[in-house]
Amino acid sequence: TVNRKRGDLLVLWRSLADRDLCKYPNARRVKRIKAKPQVPQTASREEIQKLLTACWGIRGRFRPHGQSIGRVLFAWIHLAWDGALRPWADQLHLRHDHIRPDGVVVMIQSKTGYPHVFRLRDVTREAIDDICPKDAERVFPVGYKQMERAWLELQNMSGLNIPPKMIRSARATDAEAIEPGSAPRILGHKPGSKVAYASYVDPRLAYGNPALPPELKT
Repeated sequence: TVNRKRGDLLVLWRSLADRDLCKYPNARRVKRIKAKPQVPQTASREEIQKLLTACWGIRGRFRPHGQSIGRVLFAWIHLAWDGALRPWADQLHLRHDHIRPDGVVVMIQSKTGYPHVFRLRDVTREAIDDICPKDAERVFPVGYKQMERAWLELQNMSGLNIPPKMIRSARATDAEAIEPGSAPRILGHKPGSKVAYASYVDPRLAYGNPALPPELKT
């Protein structure tokens, strides 16, 4: 993310230089930032299930369509688990026409421009049908601020500090524990991408019970 912003800065700088508003940048002097590697940490499947349970304690309704906030959060978590979508860039803008009659979702990810394909479970489809206004284009016809406030209330209700984006990494980690090597596909990354293992898969949960090495004879 930092290096992408560096690239945006250089593009803007060169554009200004083309208009004789400044000198052209020396890209070599605008250094790339190399972040210190960190071990990804995420939530467990059990913690995600606790979030789902807490949804039924949330009262109130979203405006202007009047959906139950608790039921919207319930559908949101199920969809996030099925698709491992980026919450604000992709999931919030998911449209009904992205969902095929057989429950397969095909959409272009806004950040990467790559297609992402996944299947919805029956419980997710039922939860979506339960909260979606028939005349709405988007699956979640609510604003970012509305969802942000609702999610904060859910965190308080559940006692869990799990931001929406953590469900994405939790899903990738859970898939990796069941089927090693599957995390990039679950996240919608290109084949061979290593980003999943550097930024999403929590090794404590995915590989938390490694086998002991064989004994050495002495």
